[in-house]
Amino acid sequence: MNRLMFVVLVGLGFTAGSLRADVTLPSVIGNRMVLQREQAVPVWGWDDPETEVRVTFAGQTVAGKTDAQGKWLVHLAALPAGGPHQMVIEGSSRVTLDGILVGEVWLCSGQSNMEWTVRQSLNPEREIAAGTHPRIRHIKIPHRPAATPADNVPSSGWQECTPKNVGSFTGVGYYFARQLERELDVPVGLIGSNWGGTRIEPWTPPVGFNQVPALQAITEKLADYPTRNASGAIDPQSPLALYNGMIHPLLPYAIRGALWYQGESNNGDGMLYHEKMKALIAGWRSVWKNPGLPFLFVQLAPNRYGGDPTRLAGIWEAQLETLSVPGTGMAVTTDIGNVNDIHPRNKQEVGRRLTLWALASVYGKQDIVFSGPLYRAMQIEGKNIRISFTHTSGGLKSRDEKPLTWFQIAGADGKFVAAKAMIDGDTVVVSADSISAPIAVRFAWHQEAEPNLSNGAGLPASPFRTEGDGPGDLPAADAVETAQLFTVEEYCEGVVFDHAGFGYISHGETITRFSVDGKHQVWAKTGAPNGHKVLADGTHLVCDASHHAVLHLAADGSLLKPASKQCNGTPLRGPNDLSLDTPHGGFYFTDPGDSDLKNPIGTIHYVNRAGVTHLLDGGLAYPNGIVVRPGGSQLLVAESQKNRILAYDILAPGKVGPRRVFARLPVKEEERGQIDNQPDGICLDAEGNLYIAHYGMQQVQVLNRRGRLIGRFNGGNLRTSNVAFGGAQMNHLFVTGALKGGRGGLFRIPLGVPGLVILPQKDR
Repeated sequence: MNRLMFVVLVGLGFTAGSLRADVTLPSVIGNRMVLQREQAVPVWGWDDPETEVRVTFAGQTVAGKTDAQGKWLVHLAALPAGGPHQMVIEGSSRVTLDGILVGEVWLCSGQSNMEWTVRQSLNPEREIAAGTHPRIRHIKIPHRPAATPADNVPSSGWQECTPKNVGSFTGVGYYFARQLERELDVPVGLIGSNWGGTRIEPWTPPVGFNQVPALQAITEKLADYPTRNASGAIDPQSPLALYNGMIHPLLPYAIRGALWYQGESNNGDGMLYHEKMKALIAGWRSVWKNPGLPFLFVQLAPNRYGGDPTRLAGIWEAQLETLSVPGTGMAVTTDIGNVNDIHPRNKQEVGRRLTLWALASVYGKQDIVFSGPLYRAMQIEGKNIRISFTHTSGGLKSRDEKPLTWFQIAGADGKFVAAKAMIDGDTVVVSADSISAPIAVRFAWHQEAEPNLSNGAGLPASPFRTEGDGPGDLPAADAVETAQLFTVEEYCEGVVFDHAGFGYISHGETITRFSVDGKHQVWAKTGAPNGHKVLADGTHLVCDASHHAVLHLAADGSLLKPASKQCNGTPLRGPNDLSLDTPHGGFYFTDPGDSDLKNPIGTIHYVNRAGVTHLLDGGLAYPNGIVVRPGGSQLLVAESQKNRILAYDILAPGKVGPRRVFARLPVKEEERGQIDNQPDGICLDAEGNLYIAHYGMQQVQVLNRRGRLIGRFNGGNLRTSNVAFGGAQMNHLFVTGALKGGRGGLFRIPLGVPGLVILPQKDR
């Protein structure tokens, strides 16, 4: 059967499984395709059931057999970049594919700004005339919603980049590929699966929605999606519709990553759009079976949408927050838009900025400035607010050398006014004559904002707002006095309190019990105790590195039994800290073992009520402190050697969604060594702020619920190791750590801020 006949039959509704006269292939596998280098490459198709199929390519021959439905799948071993090559597939018939290259493959998806072609973009005549790039290939997936996941989708096949063809390529994708081919000197393939005017929900697979609790309203109705419109056709805006028809048929084609340009049709979603982005990313990573699949996206350009002028800023904020998902990157476009046209023509610069992210974060190229300034934190200084940023490479600049624009400031009444903004090193100082006691700043918080703040590389700053990032009820650092309660011979850890108000710290082989006035005595000797929690019945759970276990101790400190020693038959390496899941009778714990940046083998686990230990995540560079938010909605973990806090949505007891970065923490100079940049134990206050014992910075850092730094407190000359709220009113922070000379110490900071009650109610 020739290929044209196969495409026609599929277009008429015949399924691949029913075309069993000879070897047939999905439309994404064909002449002139680009295969992903340096990965195993799936090749698949259909033939008669129980038929052996052999694939020969670039010196490899692999064989497989069709299943009862006639589908076959084989994998070529990882290939170097190169070509052109020929592929021969032999089964009931023989198929020969020519002109195949091996290089980098990227999916280009989203709505109209991704579908926008080279012909529609800036300088089309010149760009098309210069469009001879035989190592760049493109395949366009037609608009095709589907009721169920489709095995195939018709297309016109892969096209070589020539002046004849390039005009119909996705503009953003083409300019990304052109730069990437130039920088990497390898072929680049683009899969254009996009549709103008579409929302994000139809592109998302069910497994993505299932990983985001905030989207429960969609998850509960997945069996009803996609829906049909009045004419009976599948609604392309319905959840699952475009995943079924335009993404699933591509699986499992090997790709390096995905480019995403969408959001205009979700304008008005605000931060819910961030949750939808999380679902899309998690879903695609799941279906491609690649948890680290790079996902690079475009922050929307300013546009005169009408209506509430701050609605678009809500999408910008959601897109900025999506950078907390590992393996993502965002190209900011506030300086290259057109407020009168939702389709800005300068796709060249959009593609270039995405390429910068890819080169730096995916391909490991050094010394590349890939992002404009991103808001980090605010600090109130009398009548001014100082804003700090990341990605200030080359210093902050005004791109047009005029005063900074689109800054606003507000006082206690919450009314924002235009502000003066002055660059001061890598910070911006914001003020207004009419605001004597400012509390918040907004930047580019308007749909028409085209601000001029950039870094030395000319990359623009992303819009942001700081509401809620002030210190709240936290006292000023110089208004509290840190008091030393007592010292011990060894570095100490694991501070926790019991029902009687006694505290416990771990040091050396010992657990010492203390009262809040500093009186203390040895309570138990276990070997190498660390993190510690008290249960409702008054017994204790203690992480102990020497036992490679979490121990269960009686109220008098005697050993009852190990609570966890292994996971799925693998012994634990050295549990560090834990957090209780009281409603379900389980607990979470970290097991860093001897992990570090070069050997990221640390793990996170959950032990259920029955005592079974489950693995939640691995591949971490020393996971350390761990806490569960009230209600069991989120798990926070300090990853010490990467100087960051990770967040996981808790989907069910012992089941979490994908990791994302909750916060990257302030650091000392890199030359001081990695130990200077390590967060350790963590705890929460009643408002949900996170307190971090930062070992390297010798301080307690406080982050709000958005992960913004809102306070720092001296750790009392300690290399701080752990923190917990205690005292009669639960409003004193107790801090453990290491003193000079190797001794350990316990300090108390009278914050006056109530801590979160984590002690389970005592059984009666």
